[in-house]
Amino acid sequence: MEDKFKYLKNVFKILLILIITISCKEKKIEVKHQLHEKILSFVCPDTVQLDQIINASIIYNTELDSTINLSDIDERTTYLHLTIQDTIQPTLGEIKKSDRLILKDTIGDGLFKFRLKFKTLTNNVLNIGIEDIIFFKPQENDKVRIKTHEVMVSKNVFIKAFEESKNL
Repeated sequence: MEDKFKYLKNVFKILLILIITISCKEKKIEVKHQLHEKILSFVCPDTVQLDQIINASIIYNTELDSTINLSDIDERTTYLHLTIQDTIQPTLGEIKKSDRLILKDTIGDGLFKFRLKFKTLTNNVLNIGIEDIIFFKPQENDKVRIKTHEVMVSKNVFIKAFEESKNL
């Protein structure tokens, strides 16, 4: 009977160690983000060298939905807000609270080109918020109607330390 008790006690210790080991392991969860339907293209490398300047671009679909008549629009402005943080910024409001790059689509084609330089080896998340603002022509009561559409895009960019050339 004592042998059975010792056996069960050892099995319990092993199970307890396994549970602690499994629950204490750091788990990496990789989140795959699908692009918003209004994003036609997003070009940015996944991995870059530290302090390397990279070219990136994003194309926003500027087509209006069927509820808006072009003749009703007085003015339309599209902005891209870009920040590099260590976490995903899920809203445009959060991006606007950070130091950020702001680009204006002056042509109206939805193409934004920008250059980036990552200065730290920490986790780098490229957070982009596109703000499409439509000002409608004043109505009879002189009130201006504004419609804003926001699109968010986040991308993890991995930074590797500079590797010297081995071809000497």
